[in-house]
Amino acid sequence: MENNGKIAIVGMDCRLPGANSVQEYWANLVAEKETLTTFSDEELLASGIKATEFMRPDYVRTRGRSDPQ
Repeated sequence: MENNGKIAIVGMDCRLPGANSVQEYWANLVAEKETLTTFSDEELLASGIKATEFMRPDYVRTRGRSDPQ
């Protein structure tokens, strides 16, 4: 059987920052809603991360929110 490169998506589920569904995630994208959190030095220190770690130029201090806002 040939499929000619076509596929069908019959269902989808995922975890996305700031959204409870794919539809809500898409709405966030369309609305250009920021759903990532950038942590301050104080927040990183309070979470137990050493300053020598988060002061590195390659350290990423941003993370997706686990709760939609």
